[in-house]
Amino acid sequence: MVGQFFCPTISFVVKYLNMDKNGLKENSIVYRFFTSAKAEAFIFSLLCATLFTCGLCHWLLDLTYKYYPEHAGQSFYVDFTWVFWILVVVVLYYLVKDYFISKRIVKFDFALAILIQTMVLQGVIAYHDQMYPMIPYTWILPMAYLIGKLAVGSDLSKMNQRIVIIYFSVAVGLFAVTMLDFYNATKYITCFLTDFPTGVWGVFWTEDWHNRCTMEYGLIMITTSIGYAMFKAKENKVALILILIGNILAQFFGYKTQGRENLVLLPLSIMIFVALYLFDNWKGLSNKQRKYFFRGFGCLIALVCIGLLMVVLNVHGLYDRYASSYLADDGGILKNVRFSMDWNGFKAMLQHPLEDYELLEGYEKPHSMLLEYGRVHGLTVYIGLVIFRILLIKDAVILALTKNKYSWIKYLLIPTFIAQNLYYSMEPNGYALRYLWMPGLLVSGMIRAWNDRRNIGLVS
Repeated sequence: MVGQFFCPTISFVVKYLNMDKNGLKENSIVYRFFTSAKAEAFIFSLLCATLFTCGLCHWLLDLTYKYYPEHAGQSFYVDFTWVFWILVVVVLYYLVKDYFISKRIVKFDFALAILIQTMVLQGVIAYHDQMYPMIPYTWILPMAYLIGKLAVGSDLSKMNQRIVIIYFSVAVGLFAVTMLDFYNATKYITCFLTDFPTGVWGVFWTEDWHNRCTMEYGLIMITTSIGYAMFKAKENKVALILILIGNILAQFFGYKTQGRENLVLLPLSIMIFVALYLFDNWKGLSNKQRKYFFRGFGCLIALVCIGLLMVVLNVHGLYDRYASSYLADDGGILKNVRFSMDWNGFKAMLQHPLEDYELLEGYEKPHSMLLEYGRVHGLTVYIGLVIFRILLIKDAVILALTKNKYSWIKYLLIPTFIAQNLYYSMEPNGYALRYLWMPGLLVSGMIRAWNDRRNIGLVS
């Protein structure tokens, strides 16, 4: 859709830039620029630097100071617009290169069309309700998805490498600022002594109002990369060691701050990786290897069952310890209060499809990003985003089921896709702090791009 809009416009502009009936002349300045390896490296480096900065300084990127007078003099706000304009330059570069230079057809993306239309509707409603800070995300969020689609390029031999670089450009920035938030000596010691009674994360250079659930999001992409690190261990032991250290720190600090997300996501990511790896390589395993797998899997299931039975029977006071810990707060993981809050929020939205039921009836807010969009902007916006998410899930399933020499990238993207969507489904912060949705949209865009190109010269 975006390509169909931009390409005729670009064509009109560049037709005077030394073009003939066959397109850009090979000796023209424009052609040489878009085929230059140095220009490509510069644009890609600019993108990765921007993504790293967005991850490192995501808490700075805001627009509220423009609309709320009390924020106008606060220096910790940075205008989000600069990110948009850099991304515009990158998008235009790749569109021109694909359409005019590589002669690759820009495919229609129904998911992107749904996202743009839904975001425009959200922006119109936000403007009507005078919620002006929400309006710029109408174009910021689709841009994150579009960047993921275009920046991976069309060279299949380099696509996976580019995905890895883009992925860790965001992941390292998010992880670094989260670790720095832990390292404030005074608040760090206070956190250990008070055991986080207020649920607010002690921070280094962000604001004190950040909830621990919000900040724990910064650890997710490193946590879910553990399967990829295991797969690439022989090729890059340094990367494996760094990711393992990052996971140890994430679990340690997450536990000390009563965080549950990464505690659950680590074993979940490993199980997803093992399932994907066995799916890809099952036929290549010998009978002896398969026998060892079934034995190990059986022993693991037995240990889990024995452990659960010991907790239920309160052997050595295990259940008492669990019940008195933060892991059992609000019913624990399986009986989490968020489930009932989301169900009640969904029913309330059906009763008040065009109004904010929290303001109208005093109902509690749900703990889901999409339900929060529906509460504030109405049922139609919620339905549009649900359709968009279903299309993203379809793309992720296609990648997960694809088997060829390039599909190992699924070991990085699929666990992260699942973990990020679990966060968006269980935490309202994905709505309240909308830029937290951008890493998920970036990953989804890269998945969609990989699927779009998966039949172009791939060798099974």
